[in-house]
Amino acid sequence: MEPILAGIETEYGFDAEGVGPTGLVAAVADFVRSCPVGRRGWDYRFENPKADLRGFVAEALAVDPQDLQFEAESAVPADGDVRSDRVLPNGARLYNDHGHPEYATPECRSIRNLALADLAGGLLLHRTAARAPRPIRLYRNNTDYHGASYGTHESYLLPREVGWERVRDWLTPLLAVRGFLCGAGKVGTESGNGPAFQLTQRADFFTEPIGVDTLYRRPLFNTRDEPHADPSRWMRVHVISGDANPSYGAVCRKVALAKAALTLAWMKEQPPLRLCEPVRAFRDASRDPSGDCRIELAGGSWTTPRGVLDTLIGTALARLDPAWDPELTDWLRDCAELLEAYDSDTARFAREVEWAAKKLVFEQLSEDTGQPLGSPAFQAYDLAFHDCDPEANLFQALALDGAFAPQPTEEELEATLRAAPEPTRALARGLAVAMFPEDLASVCWRTVVLRTPEGAIQADLPPDLRAPAQLQASRDVLSFVRILQEAGVPCQKTD
Repeated sequence: MEPILAGIETEYGFDAEGVGPTGLVAAVADFVRSCPVGRRGWDYRFENPKADLRGFVAEALAVDPQDLQFEAESAVPADGDVRSDRVLPNGARLYNDHGHPEYATPECRSIRNLALADLAGGLLLHRTAARAPRPIRLYRNNTDYHGASYGTHESYLLPREVGWERVRDWLTPLLAVRGFLCGAGKVGTESGNGPAFQLTQRADFFTEPIGVDTLYRRPLFNTRDEPHADPSRWMRVHVISGDANPSYGAVCRKVALAKAALTLAWMKEQPPLRLCEPVRAFRDASRDPSGDCRIELAGGSWTTPRGVLDTLIGTALARLDPAWDPELTDWLRDCAELLEAYDSDTARFAREVEWAAKKLVFEQLSEDTGQPLGSPAFQAYDLAFHDCDPEANLFQALALDGAFAPQPTEEELEATLRAAPEPTRALARGLAVAMFPEDLASVCWRTVVLRTPEGAIQADLPPDLRAPAQLQASRDVLSFVRILQEAGVPCQKTD
């Protein structure tokens, strides 16, 4: 066993001056094309979002009828290239997803590197917006407060032999309550009849315990089976219920908690509890900042969100060898300390946990202004909390004022945009983009196809690849391919 390979895909809220709803898809496509770095295009040969871990291919994916009508009426780019993919020098991908720019990180094993790579996406998009001919605002959040939600998806790669059922049994209870330690916080609810503040931005939009859909009838445990690797060996666990966190600690905690549950599944440990109604638990937990709402368990007993987290974290700390992944152990200990700090050190809890800091500041602002916390004015403040423009970003202002734990510097984020932060297959992909853009015939998560003097050659990048450092010293495209071959990468001519 080794630390689980992971990635994060974040869709950003997008608002362009003078662009109405039907012009949004084309505007985002143009925006993605204007990104100052990277290579256009993406190879879709290996993708099938209808494939299901349960062993079948869905006939169709559910789509919100309103979204379907909106997309039918939307203008598209003149060349019809709606996605407008860009593959970036760090191995990441930027594209247009249903009218939202989406940044998918390079694959990482380190929790820290993944969090930096994820947060760096906001920096790249802000810089791209600054070059635009019209004012553009970008939001790293998950709702527009008009009934729409856009996702933040995590991906974790496991051996296929682990089995999706075991993964489901470990992961589902965690996903229902994880927001207590890493929720972004949200003013109000979409229905308008809920609390003035809740812990997560996504709980209002989930209706199913399990399923393959992502855009409508969203499931807490998603069964999409797209491993982006050899499907006989690998299984990608696709997590769609998390928030788009602006804080480094929240990103690290949500990844660490998921990795802990998945590692216990990998080790064939027995899950200590099972929820009766996971979707209801997710929504109830999001609407109760005490962490003490009642969650019914199979077998007739019950627990609380804090109880679930305490059980899962305690099991992981007891079962996982700290030497195997010290970084994971450190973040699990941090989570355990924060659970205790909720009662014993509320100042630390509010400084470290994103929703708690947001709630504290908004409550103080409500008291000062006399406006109720759930009002439209506070929804505007909530959007400002997630604004990607540092000059307008309320989170950045609060962090600089000491309301949050220290955040990564711009220089640290910049470093993860220049090159993949680890020698995973993302490094090989990013170097191919940076060094040989004119010779790169196609690219995706699994493969790169390079034009060489000997013909086009496809390199199949396995997810457990340790990309050799010598790649960076390649004299030409053919030597790049040969170094990959020497590292054990299957390479074959395609014409």
